[in-house]
Amino acid sequence: MNAGTALVDQAHRSLYEIEVQSTDICMGLRIVLADDSSNMRQLLKGILENMGAEIMGEAVDGQQAIAMAAQYQPDIICLDVEIPTVSGIDALAKIHASHPSIKAVMVTSRADLGTAMRAISLGACGYILKPYKPDQLETALRKVIRYKRKQLLVAKT
Repeated sequence: MNAGTALVDQAHRSLYEIEVQSTDICMGLRIVLADDSSNMRQLLKGILENMGAEIMGEAVDGQQAIAMAAQYQPDIICLDVEIPTVSGIDALAKIHASHPSIKAVMVTSRADLGTAMRAISLGACGYILKPYKPDQLETALRKVIRYKRKQLLVAKT
């Protein structure tokens, strides 16, 4: 068993540690995942599906992420900062320019304040460090959901 598979197995076991009331936090949310690591996509997909999200697509690079954002019009896109072809930051800028209603949660293995600030300035609503921990992901998604709800309320008034 390699380290990536062990990490996925460990995270799947920890999914059951999330409180029952949080399993529907993402109910009805449509999400696209973009990460060049299949293990990380698998892990994130398992956590999000356990929270009630519908995974619309899985991109392995920035070009695919941009295309899937346009094709599926998800509520949220989870973008790896360091993905091939087009970086997650550049993909975020293109997605946000074309589809400002799609909220982005950036994911990365490096805690870099400059990159986080750039992502936020380009419209990211969350920033999560790998490896994914269900409680951290839940906290970030709650913030995005609150943000989306506020936008809907403002749009209705």
